[in-house]
Amino acid sequence: MYVMTQNVSNSTVTDWLRTIGQIKLSQPDAFEVLKDLLLEVDAARTERNTVVHGTWLGHTEDGFAIVNTFKWERAEVSKDELYSIADLDDLIKQMEDLQLRLADFGIQMGIFKAQ
Repeated sequence: MYVMTQNVSNSTVTDWLRTIGQIKLSQPDAFEVLKDLLLEVDAARTERNTVVHGTWLGHTEDGFAIVNTFKWERAEVSKDELYSIADLDDLIKQMEDLQLRLADFGIQMGIFKAQ
């Protein structure tokens, strides 16, 4: 699995998990929980990619940074977004919370051992 996941995008890996989850998970509601978690992962990854890979154009007088992204596959090809320090702190907290929830799910499913 490690070799396979090193050469594909993270979004492809989450798609695989959605497919595998339908087959592997024994608890009845586990797949729905996993599906919801993976939707949150996708949303957090999208925002993280904006912050990390976007072009930082400068800042506004009221303390917001202007970040531009460019994607051919969306209707609005070039998009500017505003980020404050609080927005970045919230994104970090969201990712930390998501990481803990994914770990808890893994422990509940017997994938990981609690330490």
